[in-house]
Amino acid sequence: MYLMSKIDHTNRFGRGNWALIRCAVPPELPKFDDPVEINIMTEKFNFFDEVNDKSNSWKVRARISRMWEAVNLQDKTQSYGLHMLLLDEKSNQIHHAKISPGIQHKFEKKLIEGDIFVIDKFEVKETTGRYRPVRSKYTISLTKDTIVSPSKEIGTTFIKYNFSFVEFEDLMKTKDISVFHTKVNFIGKLIRVGPKKPQGFREIIIQNERGSELTIALWGDNSDRLSNISNQEEDMMLCIITSLYLKMIGKEYKLCLTSATKLYLNLEHFGHVD
Repeated sequence: MYLMSKIDHTNRFGRGNWALIRCAVPPELPKFDDPVEINIMTEKFNFFDEVNDKSNSWKVRARISRMWEAVNLQDKTQSYGLHMLLLDEKSNQIHHAKISPGIQHKFEKKLIEGDIFVIDKFEVKETTGRYRPVRSKYTISLTKDTIVSPSKEIGTTFIKYNFSFVEFEDLMKTKDISVFHTKVNFIGKLIRVGPKKPQGFREIIIQNERGSELTIALWGDNSDRLSNISNQEEDMMLCIITSLYLKMIGKEYKLCLTSATKLYLNLEHFGHVD
């Protein structure tokens, strides 16, 4: 095919030159009447009910439901590393994960409570000892080889919280403290917020749906959050308090706080595991 095209420059007579230019016309593109099948590789993740101590090559996608630095409450300069509670898409199991103090710096700026992450290559060991934030057969440990990255997909199927609550009455009648080696969570209506004591704590009273009451002493940030709550607001608040443990003081069991203890007020959209 031939086209007449005017060349951009002008000759010495001031007129544009015309040239005969040969142009290749591309062949007609084929038409596809049928849809074309495209195979896209999807990333595979393990669920927590598949994870066990037979391998360190697991890859999970999970929401960080809670995160805290575990410290000695008698000496807060003594750290036991960063700890997390993780939820996968099934939301039927919550896992305790920990990062030792020696490698905590590698992860702490990347991890954000409430966000969803892909966690690849971590150690899995059977849960032992008395520090058990949740009932779980296995505990996850992130290592220097673990790869953590934000999830590229929006996790609409992930719930934010999952709690296992202890009934007030079960706590009051217990004769064996060992049944509460797992840290315990409570839910109830906030009916009283006491003044801050000279020692630095304040007592609150929560009431369950059967009218039983429980007194808990709060310290630090958990106590300060309640400093501006009026008596009118108390009756309207649903209170969840997590990760308490039982300790024999004198002849009575007392509920004690841990570095994992967190207070939630009027929390919406949480799961409940009996």
